[in-house]
Amino acid sequence: MVADLLRNIVTVSCRRRHIPEGLPGRRNGRCRFFGWGLMSVGALAGAMALRLPYVVAAIVCALLAVCGWMRLRLPP
Repeated sequence: MVADLLRNIVTVSCRRRHIPEGLPGRRNGRCRFFGWGLMSVGALAGAMALRLPYVVAAIVCALLAVCGWMRLRLPP
């Protein structure tokens, strides 16, 4: 929380110092577009990462079930 506050102070101060007059609105709009727009990409990637262990576990369980079924199957 404090790190976010300090990061915002530093980035906004740096932006105001280096952006020419008349362009800060465009620069802030671009920063907000990428900042807020990429949050949805991050949320999607996070959701995929949360599901990945379950998918891997399901594949391992299916492979173990097939291997067990093959070993326990009686010859004709």
